[in-house]
Amino acid sequence: MRILEDLNEEQREAVLYDKGPILVLAGAGTGKTRVLTYKIAYFILKGVPPEKILALTFTNKASEEMLERVRNLVGEKSLRMFIGTFHSFCLRILRNELSKVGRSSNFIVYDEEDQLACIKEVIKELGLDRIISSPRNILYLIERAKDSLIDPESYLLHSKAKFDYYREEVAKVYKAYQDYLKRMNAFDFGDLIMEVVKLFKERNEILKKYEDNFDWILVDEYQDTNYAQYILLKMLARKKRKIFVVGDEDQAIYAWRGATIQNILKFEREWEGCKVVKLEKNYRSTERILFHASKLISHNISRYSKNLYSVKGGGYPVIFRRFPSCEDEGRGVCLEILKLVNEGYNFEDIAVFYRTNAQSRIIEEMMRRYNINYEIVGSVSFYERKEIKDIISYLVVIAEPKQDMHLLRIINIPSRGIGKTTVERLKKFAGEKGTSIYEFIKNDELNFLKKGTRKSLKDFVNLIERLRGIEKEVSVSELVKELVKEIKYFEYLDSIEKEGVSFRKDNVGEFISSCVEFEENNEIVDLREFLNYLSLITPYDEYKREGGRVTLMTLHLAKGLEFKVVFITGLEEGILPYRDALYDPEELEEERRLFYVGMTRAKERLYLSCVYSRMLYGTPRFLDVSRFIEEAEIEVDYDRYRAHN
Repeated sequence: MRILEDLNEEQREAVLYDKGPILVLAGAGTGKTRVLTYKIAYFILKGVPPEKILALTFTNKASEEMLERVRNLVGEKSLRMFIGTFHSFCLRILRNELSKVGRSSNFIVYDEEDQLACIKEVIKELGLDRIISSPRNILYLIERAKDSLIDPESYLLHSKAKFDYYREEVAKVYKAYQDYLKRMNAFDFGDLIMEVVKLFKERNEILKKYEDNFDWILVDEYQDTNYAQYILLKMLARKKRKIFVVGDEDQAIYAWRGATIQNILKFEREWEGCKVVKLEKNYRSTERILFHASKLISHNISRYSKNLYSVKGGGYPVIFRRFPSCEDEGRGVCLEILKLVNEGYNFEDIAVFYRTNAQSRIIEEMMRRYNINYEIVGSVSFYERKEIKDIISYLVVIAEPKQDMHLLRIINIPSRGIGKTTVERLKKFAGEKGTSIYEFIKNDELNFLKKGTRKSLKDFVNLIERLRGIEKEVSVSELVKELVKEIKYFEYLDSIEKEGVSFRKDNVGEFISSCVEFEENNEIVDLREFLNYLSLITPYDEYKREGGRVTLMTLHLAKGLEFKVVFITGLEEGILPYRDALYDPEELEEERRLFYVGMTRAKERLYLSCVYSRMLYGTPRFLDVSRFIEEAEIEVDYDRYRAHN
């Protein structure tokens, strides 16, 4: 088969094996995506029907890249298979099957901002706002519970068994939050997988349908799976045992969002007769970069033994510098960048990584001072910008008018003279009637309000009804254009903001372009599908490298990327490794993996730095050099340090 000629020996072994479960341990830069895409192409060319192949990833961007690569290998046949994220796959199952268990399949998926607003509302309704000071922390605990398939009732039992009063209060919020979602006919991100697992457990015929449907299940980045995803895969693959997973335990860096490294470490034991293939031939980094990265990660205990080697040869030395202060560190990074550009590198070839978002401030200031164009990844999401959230909220209300949170966001956008007092009264009276605010207004139960306010509210409902009337007849992009025109949104933006208004208008235009793009890439397009697509977008999906700009990002966002030149800043004890991990062996191993991920993003040059003194919470602190520098067998380059000062 001709495509096999493009693979090295280990890659070919992984692609050709088709007897049963297989674990591919793909070290950094060893061609993980190539193996996955060629495996799919191999199956299709061998005669496996594409619709019998399921490929699961963690980001839409990874799915799109994989689909494009498979398409280049086998043509249009690839369009008949499912390549997507765990969440989009589960979303599809719920859409198809929920009606069979008495639930509506026309649900809305809440994004993080919706979830947080909902949690705040629930805490207030329960009278717990004096006890619970951080709704975001409550949301985090609920999300982790869902990752572990723990429902509100089980969460409460666990909390009582441990005499944990705070967690008992969290359980109350969790229960009320789930009740609210059900009333709103909504799910959140965590529900998508949890509900499918629940569906499979309760309705064996539905599980059997999906078990039988797939001859092969392929999973990317298996080290990032959580318990819920692990159970989902076991249920789907238990019968045919045709499961192919690719991952690297040395790049497991998402425990804080529910991922468990144990899934990949115990895979071989759990799937009897499992074949393990190691990919160790690195095509990305130089030998020197790999040497130090390998020395570092060898200090971890929870890992498979791997010996990465580079096809690129020795390369430049890895440079480590210690600066007096954060300002000096930022200046040193900028001066080195300017020097690299003079040597022939472009700004887009270069990335600066840091452990926490707070570290970016000084680096940004220095970039501006030295006139270096840069972009920060993961700061404000495009879809979180005010003008985009306004449009999305309108679309949600058009699709599902009883979504009170979204309705309240846009009920006075543009201004209709509807103030906070009116909103609170609407919430109160609608709640007493047990109906949504939209239905309450529509039923004309507004005699307690002034005539002008009643008219404004009725005009608002009439607007939504008009748009609901055309929703099924026009494309999503046409609907957005009509909405923007109907509410005179650009005029509204002019009225509230003089500076930057053109950028906001451009963003609305870009949003309409995203609607068109979605329509072109999907056969079945309706408003709910588009809204669900938006809710599943992550910061990883939004990143597109721009020409002429240095990339600034946290180490967690850097996974999966590569740059010719990488700077990793803040290599001090308490920063990297982070202070919370210093006395916890498992967390310390995760911090070490995080640094390893950062190092292995570099293709040609790697610069590391730390400071003697860092300002933390307004107080200068003297910090030791990160233990990771010694573990990676890197020496301080004092000569280069003095050259900058």
